[in-house]
Amino acid sequence: AIDIYKCNFDHDIHKLDLANIDDYSIFKDYEPEIIIGGPPCQDFSSAGKRNEQERADLTIQFAKIVAEVKPKIVVMENVERIITTQALQQAQNILKTARYGCSTIVLNASEHYYRHPRSYARRGIFSIYEPSPTVRGVNRPIPPNYQFHDGDTCKELNKIRPLTTHERSLLQTFPADFVWGNKSKSATEQAIGNAVPVNLGEYLANAITNYLQKGGICKANQQINRQLSIFS
Repeated sequence: AIDIYKCNFDHDIHKLDLANIDDYSIFKDYEPEIIIGGPPCQDFSSAGKRNEQERADLTIQFAKIVAEVKPKIVVMENVERIITTQALQQAQNILKTARYGCSTIVLNASEHYYRHPRSYARRGIFSIYEPSPTVRGVNRPIPPNYQFHDGDTCKELNKIRPLTTHERSLLQTFPADFVWGNKSKSATEQAIGNAVPVNLGEYLANAITNYLQKGGICKANQQINRQLSIFS
């Protein structure tokens, strides 16, 4: 991820093990007004094992970093299933204790919603004229012994093909000229599958910008102060 990032941007990059960090100065030195992050989703994803294991702890650690650094705005991205997890509840408690208001919303990055099947026992062939299934971190070819599903849009293997790596990056709305470096095909595919759609990130950034331009922070602080005065 760092190598790909360096191919396209010149921002500072720090490689840290956030699971074992106790010095927050590296964040505080930047005096960030906004912190945006996406803790690993594999433990929560419908395509994963659905077990809250060690990676789930990074969701809690993310909240601890925010509570210590205290930016004005924080955005934490993850998959929909995190809503039902203990990890999110603990993270929200940490943020609320640090006097952050917490809003949770499920955003759909497509015009229609489709959950990718967990196995090829379900539908596996789609038309280019319908919404794409979730872009995963692997791009396996259809096996020659594939058993056709009733919902498959084509029943002849010689008339279909898997999408190329570049095509999959376009589905994730990466720019056509985005540089992926000299990584292996499998590493590039994994990076594409792990990414948040670029246009979704742009949408959130514009929403935050509009909020700030309309004085959202000031209004929120005024509301908090009014509530504190009532309780006092």
